[in-house]
Amino acid sequence: ACWGGNPNFAKAMAQAGVPAFSVVFWQTGLAGAMLLGLCALRRIRVPLDWRHLRFYLFMGVISIGGPYALMTTVAGQISAGYVAVVVLLAPLLTYVFALLARIEHFTPLRAAGIAIGVGGAALLILPRGSLPDPALIGLALAAFLVPAGYASGNVFAEIGRPKGASSVALATGTMLAAATAMLIAALATGTFFPVWQDPAGAGVLALAYAVVTTG
Repeated sequence: ACWGGNPNFAKAMAQAGVPAFSVVFWQTGLAGAMLLGLCALRRIRVPLDWRHLRFYLFMGVISIGGPYALMTTVAGQISAGYVAVVVLLAPLLTYVFALLARIEHFTPLRAAGIAIGVGGAALLILPRGSLPDPALIGLALAAFLVPAGYASGNVFAEIGRPKGASSVALATGTMLAAATAMLIAALATGTFFPVWQDPAGAGVLALAYAVVTTG
């Protein structure tokens, strides 16, 4: 339920005038701060050795930061419903990537499910008039990179997760890594948005988005 609300928050923040990198920075930065507070309360250490840092960076940039920034960009121009349907392809793509990583076995029924899922998403963009502007077909197709990023993170979480690590600590490190990457991207592109200048609009949305992300 929390995950399904992401496209709506992304679209709302985009419509509030917050650039994509800044949206994800505030989303993950505030979520990371909340999780860090939880770690402090529960006395959970967030390890900073190379194995953990590699996990944080991959999950934060490839599975969280990049896909969420792209989702915000797409949701700002295409319906949140379309983005939500495409995002839900992540479990199917997870199976595909798991096959490539040889941690799953091929079964015809699952393969058929993948074909049906991709076909269903294609029905949203291929018929004439399904997009607000036919010129957005490229952006609509690029949206498929969002579930691909999520799926790669799901597989990496299986094969690259440090042994004995706390899930809360890993989530904390992942969110803070994503926030750091998005802050650098926002500053480099001149798109940093100070939400405190719009506390009742973008500020509230950013906080709500972070709460959902933390969940």
